[in-house]
Amino acid sequence: MTRAAITDLQELSKERVVIIKPTDKTGGLAVLPFPAYDKAMRETLSETFVNDEGEEKPKYPSTSPAKLKEEFRAINKILKEGFDKGFFSEKDWEAARPEEPKAGRLYGLPKDHKPVCKQTGIPPLRCVVSCCGGNLEGLGKLVDYFLRPVDEAAQSFIQDTPHLLRMIERLNSQGPQPPGTRLYTMDVIAMYPSIPSSRAPAWVRRRCLQAGMDPGLVDWLVRAIELMLRSSTFEYDSELYTQTTGCSIGAPFACSYSGVAMAEVEEEGMMKWQNRGGVLRERKGLQWKQGDVAEVDSWGGRFRDDCLGLFRGRKLEFNGFVASYNSVDKDIKFTSEIDWEENKVIFLDLVISIDGEGYLQTDLHTKPNAKNTLLLPSSCHKPSVTRSSVFSLALRITRICSTPEAAQKRYEELAERLREREYSEAVITAGIDRAKAVARVEALKKVDKKEEEEGRQHRLVVEWDRRSSPALAGILETNYKEMVGRDQRLGKVFPKVPRPAFKRGKNVKEMLCRAKLPPVRRVNTRAGGEEARHGLTRCNRGLARRGCVACPFITSQPNEVVKSVKIHNTGQRIPVEGRMNCKTKGGFLYLLWSAKVPAVQYLGSSEQEPRRRLGGHKGDIENQRLNKAVAKHFHDTKSTVKDLVFVPFKRLRSNDRLILKHFENKAINEFNLIAAGVNRILA
Repeated sequence: MTRAAITDLQELSKERVVIIKPTDKTGGLAVLPFPAYDKAMRETLSETFVNDEGEEKPKYPSTSPAKLKEEFRAINKILKEGFDKGFFSEKDWEAARPEEPKAGRLYGLPKDHKPVCKQTGIPPLRCVVSCCGGNLEGLGKLVDYFLRPVDEAAQSFIQDTPHLLRMIERLNSQGPQPPGTRLYTMDVIAMYPSIPSSRAPAWVRRRCLQAGMDPGLVDWLVRAIELMLRSSTFEYDSELYTQTTGCSIGAPFACSYSGVAMAEVEEEGMMKWQNRGGVLRERKGLQWKQGDVAEVDSWGGRFRDDCLGLFRGRKLEFNGFVASYNSVDKDIKFTSEIDWEENKVIFLDLVISIDGEGYLQTDLHTKPNAKNTLLLPSSCHKPSVTRSSVFSLALRITRICSTPEAAQKRYEELAERLREREYSEAVITAGIDRAKAVARVEALKKVDKKEEEEGRQHRLVVEWDRRSSPALAGILETNYKEMVGRDQRLGKVFPKVPRPAFKRGKNVKEMLCRAKLPPVRRVNTRAGGEEARHGLTRCNRGLARRGCVACPFITSQPNEVVKSVKIHNTGQRIPVEGRMNCKTKGGFLYLLWSAKVPAVQYLGSSEQEPRRRLGGHKGDIENQRLNKAVAKHFHDTKSTVKDLVFVPFKRLRSNDRLILKHFENKAINEFNLIAAGVNRILA
């Protein structure tokens, strides 16, 4: 994407014509009409819920800055209490304390993998609250630190895809599944907002105590969670709201808190299923056959809000199994999927199936509308990063695909995607061949983090530059040796040679996407507003007797105010935007022509003062620099400097040459000044 296109999108976003957001799961950016986005977000803010007393209440009531300040004080108080009791260090306390009362920012991620809503004309939105720099960020991270081990200790916990693949391999090593075994998945509907604020903290307390945590720490954690659930204040369009039930998507503690609560729900749901006569089979039920009592295999697990397992029984019995889970809590509801024909499910990035022999097989799953966002070789990364990314992507296929046929098909698809991103055939072939040489058993092994060597490793963090960065490591080593050679004491401070750590610059997403809505641009409707003062005038010296050498070329009379300028080849009159004279600072667009041939005009831009740009054109004409478009036009039409008319017509609040050229090109095209004017080419 060009810088000009990015600038145009930023301008449209500021004007609230469109809004740009990352898509929820497909890796792209969505450009949405702002009115439709705003309508969808306000519909979410108007939602209600039924509390434990049976009363219907707003889920996101409006709140005031005073409440935000009250939450700020309460959060600082509980953080001070945790530090005083020794639950964390002074360094952690200082880092977690919010500096000032600040709300989160609400925004919506378009789910472009789902059908468009008829009411809004855009896909449904996943509402997220960004807590970066807000009241909840520090306390939420501390609570997450303590809750994460409890969450990961749950029997059903699935860490990631490699963890699940190792689970499948262990299950297959025990032998085939009996006929009638079905794969199923269950998904919690809107898990984070559905975790009941009135009951879930008690579940967390029980799980933490069962895990052997200190009762004093558990009490502090539960009170901190309850405080954060009451303090989920966020901002949308400069208005404050507070979430009154559930947990905000985007809160730092949301993942581990919801995971601990869901482990309690799972256990309760399984108990209800067993009370209904269902069976939980601890070992693979090879003796099970059609017509026996329905059973659920103990193998399986949960990743966030998605559950995976094995079921043996009829459709009616499976519906009863799901109903057992849905009866645990009135706010937490599950949807389910089970394929009675092909016996396969989609879970994470896997397609899992049971083959004819009863073994589980896996293949790579990609959403149909997923965007090809693989790293470009021309991006601001070290060449070794893009080369190694090919191997990493291919190794993922080796790990996931359980059959050679499936793996080969995915290798070919990967190669095609890499070609679309302009990778060379040599890099593609080398990376894929290297991944094929790795045995799947090796690819599935858990990678343990290497222990760091003794001594601190200092790093110089810089943005990658193809011209200078490759030599940076050698420069650092040379300077390090010279430094330590001059003063050996520095060798104790810097025990190792400093190494460069490269970072990338801003990408398109970071340039275009903001959690906070742009402010509404106020329109001045007063008669004496700024627009009434727009125009081109002479400077103070140009009004005096001695005069200004530039002003006579800009206005014909000392007191004249030029409000518009005519494009002669179209007859169109365009207004002068901004208050300008020959000494105005900042970038601007201008028109010039010869009074002898007014129908042929030249359009340009400049970051200099108008008088200096005018002086440049006068010098070109007087010195007959015929390689310049304006000087050649004046020479061909037998015009002189006295015939020059120079009219700045648009003031730009920027001196960036790229921005100025963007507006210049746009105006040249709009007024057709290459074919009918002096301009030779687009700037």
